[in-house]
Amino acid sequence: MKKSRLIYLTLLALSQALPADEQVSQEPLSKSQADDVIREEMNLASQKAARRLREIRAVPATEVSIVSQGRKKVVMRRVAPRPWVGVKPPPTIAPGDGNMGEWLSGLPRTETLHLSATVFDRSCTELVWRKDDKTFTILSNIDFNYMTTVGGFDDRGVDWSVLFFVDNIDPAKELIRARRAAEYGIIYIPRGMPDTTILSADHADYVIYAESAADVPEDLVEELEAVHRYYAANEGNLKIAWQRRQALAEARRAWQAAHPPKAGNTVINFRPVRSNFHSTK
Repeated sequence: MKKSRLIYLTLLALSQALPADEQVSQEPLSKSQADDVIREEMNLASQKAARRLREIRAVPATEVSIVSQGRKKVVMRRVAPRPWVGVKPPPTIAPGDGNMGEWLSGLPRTETLHLSATVFDRSCTELVWRKDDKTFTILSNIDFNYMTTVGGFDDRGVDWSVLFFVDNIDPAKELIRARRAAEYGIIYIPRGMPDTTILSADHADYVIYAESAADVPEDLVEELEAVHRYYAANEGNLKIAWQRRQALAEARRAWQAAHPPKAGNTVINFRPVRSNFHSTK
């Protein structure tokens, strides 16, 4: 059987980069600013926990038992059951005169991205698109780490839901991993950088690996076009959102290292279970 030849299909036809947003809604965070944000966040969390403990202890207990768990204790407080409160059934909505089908047709179409991403050296991304029984591999010059800051976006009347699980590959570390594996007689094939010379260096671009153009589903092209258009138009904001998230994560790690959790008691209020029979009494 003759082996088929893999060809590249360049399907993103952008003559120039799409303009990025001129107005940036947020500014990058400095280390001191990130530290201030996390300090305030942790102080509020501490105040909330203290307030919640006061509320728990304020409820009269009919029985208290203490369970030791190493250096910690769990205080179990049995409290009176909450009184039953009658709940009115929701009002019956009479059918209106409007056309439901017409109303639904006016809503934007909602779609979910069917992409998983492997980013190489923070410079390009290998995408895998899976839908139904179809699977395609795509190479993009976008760093899809930046797209993880987005929960969804609108593109030409379609609401796209975004949920990316991104795997990051450092080619230099891959070579180190392969050498160390060889020392133990283990064969490890390092994952190297894909060939990005087939991609544009001027704008957001991608290629799809396929046997022929006829094999590529239209919904795959629609999805890739939408995400690349969105990235190109919002690149500045996406990079700032990523920087802010990374700065806050680093500040949170530093705060937690400087303030290790203290062993303390856990206080729990519990109520006896009551059946529906009691609601009539």
